[in-house]
Amino acid sequence: GDMFMNFMDLTDDACMNMFTNDQKTKMRGSFARNGARNSFLNGFQCDSAYAQGGPLPVDTIPAVPVAVEDPVSIFPNPAENVINIQSKLPATLTGKKALLFNMTGQLIYQQLLQSGNEKMILHRLPAGIYMLQIGEKAEKKMFKILKM
Repeated sequence: GDMFMNFMDLTDDACMNMFTNDQKTKMRGSFARNGARNSFLNGFQCDSAYAQGGPLPVDTIPAVPVAVEDPVSIFPNPAENVINIQSKLPATLTGKKALLFNMTGQLIYQQLLQSGNEKMILHRLPAGIYMLQIGEKAEKKMFKILKM
C-alpha cells in the first residue's frame, strides 16, 4: 500500500511512534491556544474546502533542455610545463581567479585572468594530480589537471 504521512494532521495514528513524547508535546503545544502556530488552524489556505477546481494553465514553453557548450577549455592535459586556459567568450575568464589546489585541498597557486587566452606555468610543481578552479560561487568551474 501507499505510505502517506501528513505531519500537520494532529490526529492519533500509527506513525506517531516516529516522534518522542517530548517532540509530540512540543509540536502539539505550538498549535494550542496562544501557541506560536495556533493561527494555522484558522487559516483557509490549507483547507481543502476552499479548493477551486479548474484546468491547470497550459505551459506554452517546450521543456527541451538547451545544451550550452562550456566555453572554457584547458589544454594540454596532461601537461608538462604550461597549461592554456582559453574561452571563446573572453568575458567568461576576464577578471576571474584561477586557483590551483593539490589533492589535499591546499591552495598552491593563484592567478588573476586578464583575457580569454591565458597560460599557467606549472614547471616548478611536482608531478601529480591538481584541481584547477576558475571563478567563484555560481560561476565556479573545476578541472582536473594531470602534471607530468
